[in-house]
Amino acid sequence: MAVSSVCPAMGRVTARDLLFAILLLCRTIVCDSRCPKFAEKPLETRVQDASIVFRAVVVQTHFQRKTLDLALVSIYRGGLDLASISQYAGSPYNTTDRQVNLKISPQLGDCFNWSMEPSQSELVVFARISDPAVDLETTPPDGPWLEATASAVPWSLGVDIAIWNAVGWAGWGEWGSCSRTCGGGRQTRRRYCSRPTCEGYGEQMRSCNSFVCEGTINPLAPGARRNFHPAQARWGPVSDRPHAFSLRPNSYIWIASSELFGAGKTFPREFTLFVSLRLRPEVSESIVHFILASAIVG
Repeated sequence: MAVSSVCPAMGRVTARDLLFAILLLCRTIVCDSRCPKFAEKPLETRVQDASIVFRAVVVQTHFQRKTLDLALVSIYRGGLDLASISQYAGSPYNTTDRQVNLKISPQLGDCFNWSMEPSQSELVVFARISDPAVDLETTPPDGPWLEATASAVPWSLGVDIAIWNAVGWAGWGEWGSCSRTCGGGRQTRRRYCSRPTCEGYGEQMRSCNSFVCEGTINPLAPGARRNFHPAQARWGPVSDRPHAFSLRPNSYIWIASSELFGAGKTFPREFTLFVSLRLRPEVSESIVHFILASAIVG
C-alpha cells in the first residue's frame, strides 16, 4: 500500500485519517495499543524483566493454543538458556536454522493480533523458559516452550540499537583493513561492553579481497605514489592502512598502461578495476568521477 494513501490532501488530518493510520500500525502480529498495561513499560524495563531477549521472524501462529512458532534471527540476552533447551549443538549465539516456540499468557493474549495470517513479521521478543510444573501443553519436538514476559515489539534499527544498549553493548565500530590485498583476507570490527560482563561476542570477522593474486597490480602500494596527482601532498595517509589514502578535492591517479600490463603482455580486451571508497559524512556535497581515458599514438 502506498504511503501517499495515508496522507490527506493539503496537509489536513481528520479523525478518519488517524483511525486509518492506527489500523495500519496494528495490522502486525504485535500491537501495544491493545494492552495499555504492558505498553507503559519502556524497552529497558522489558529487557530487565526478561531472562531471554531475541529477534525472530514469525513462522506460524496458533490462536487456540495461544502460541507462536518463531525462527531465530539474533539473540540479545539468554543465549546459554536458549541453547540448554533447544537441543542445539554449537555456539549458543549461532541462530542458523533454529526455531523456538513461544507461549502467550492470558494477560498478554490481547497484545497479539491473532486474526492475521503469518506475514513473516519480524519481532523482538521478551521471554523466559516456561516452568514445566505449569506447562500443560505437550512439549514440541524442537524444544520446550518459552513464555512471553511482556508484549513484543516490531523490530526496527532504532529498537535494535536501544536493546543492545540496554544489555550493555555499544554499537559496532567500523570494519578494519583487510589482512591481505588479494588471495583472501579477514576484516575485523569490535564493540565494547559498558558493564562488567556482557553476553555474546565483542568481535566479528568477515572475509575480504577473495580474488586471486595472480596478475593483480596494486596502484595504491606505497611505492606507487608517483602516480598520485596533482601532488602527493593531496593524498593523505590513513593510520593503520598502508594502502588507503584520504583524498583532497580534485585529486586523481594516473597510471601508464605499461605498468598495468608489462612487457610481453598485450592490452586485454577485458579487465576488472576494483575501487573501494568511503565518503566523509561531514561533507555535504561530494562528487566522485570514474574516468577511463586512453591516448592512442599513431
